[in-house]
Amino acid sequence: MTLYIGCLLLPIALYPFFYRFRTEDLERKKQPQLYFIVIAAIFVLLVGLRSRQVGLDTKNYYLIYRYYIESPFLKVRFGLFNETGYALLNWFCANYFGGFQIVLFVAAILSIVPAAILIYKHSDMPMLSWFFYVAFGFYTFTFSTIRQGIAMGITMLAFLCIPKKKVIWFYVLVLVAMSFHNTAAIVLPMYWLSKLKIDFKTMAAFICGGILLYIFRNPIREFLSNYTNNYYFAMDTGGNNQFLFIILMLITAFAMRENLINSNSVNKLVFFTVAATGAMFMMLKVNPTLFRLYYYYYIYVILLIPNQIRAIKAQSVRYGFTAAYLFVGVYFFYTQVLTADLSIIPYSFFWQW
Repeated sequence: MTLYIGCLLLPIALYPFFYRFRTEDLERKKQPQLYFIVIAAIFVLLVGLRSRQVGLDTKNYYLIYRYYIESPFLKVRFGLFNETGYALLNWFCANYFGGFQIVLFVAAILSIVPAAILIYKHSDMPMLSWFFYVAFGFYTFTFSTIRQGIAMGITMLAFLCIPKKKVIWFYVLVLVAMSFHNTAAIVLPMYWLSKLKIDFKTMAAFICGGILLYIFRNPIREFLSNYTNNYYFAMDTGGNNQFLFIILMLITAFAMRENLINSNSVNKLVFFTVAATGAMFMMLKVNPTLFRLYYYYYIYVILLIPNQIRAIKAQSVRYGFTAAYLFVGVYFFYTQVLTADLSIIPYSFFWQW
């Protein structure tokens, strides 16, 4: 438990060594790259050096790796929805690069480094972005869901193509992400969110879309069960407090939309990724496996919160929002990381087993 608390506080503890606490030093153009490199390196090492006992599905991923030891290359299934990328990663590591630990390291790099790049390029307050990356469980998510963690990392790189209007590269990267976890297909519409306007008409469309998704949640679940060859049984996963938080966050961001858009050009896109999360949230919560899909869009909350705070002009209001968001972060860190059944506590290194 202490390890994960340390990860939560690490960005705050390291901050004074790289930044001076002055307003001008928070500008993105003055962000020292070493701050992001050190944090990402520590996070990657912890994920890559863990034992097979740490993480809900790590043991199962080890069995997948064992399958490819001395297996012929022809056993790798090629195809758009066969998750060939992850199969190739295991086959090469099993036959050429010396072990399952390499798989964990590559997965850690592909999952965490894109988050570091995302924060470096687009966060107005990187210390808070790193804090919420850990507090909301995005970091500990990489300990268990290796394939989706890699896919999410690659879709974050695809996200970086949207402000630059590199539509071809966006879809190429999404297809690469799908080769590790085909659920990354949910990101395909993301590029076009940048074309929307933050107004009442658009928000009404999101609300109606969310209602329709919830009404037709069972047919959608059955369709996905047939499409993926997995049965997504109906089961309420909870998450009502998180849904309420998302809605309140969107309401406050919508109320200050002009300042939000003017302060950072990427904020409009970030707002709509979180809005898409809110629209699909209640539909996805009908099944624990489906529920994890909202992470593909929700991850950008690590940009929306600090950028929203930064866009507030009144200092007293900014401090109030910061305190409120930190309180929410600590609450979710306790409920979704420290006390959740994620098989990450106690932490152990691979040489301890």
